[in-house]
Amino acid sequence: MVAGAAMLIGGPSAGAAEAASSAGAKVMSEWVYVDWFSRLSWCQDRGKAEVNQNGALGYSCQPFGDLWELWVQRP
Repeated sequence: MVAGAAMLIGGPSAGAAEAASSAGAKVMSEWVYVDWFSRLSWCQDRGKAEVNQNGALGYSCQPFGDLWELWVQRP
């Protein structure tokens, strides 16, 4: 399962954080590009590791041609 499936349309930067900032709320996290992968499962495995081991709030695997870009949400 791809985390943040709703963000596939607008990319990782167009999501709850953007909606919160437009409402005047403070955004306490940011999306950061990590790496690209040739397989979705590898992207997901790395994303889960970022959440479980490195304290990321979430991750998103975005299609980019034949590749998958991993974006993580950092606090």
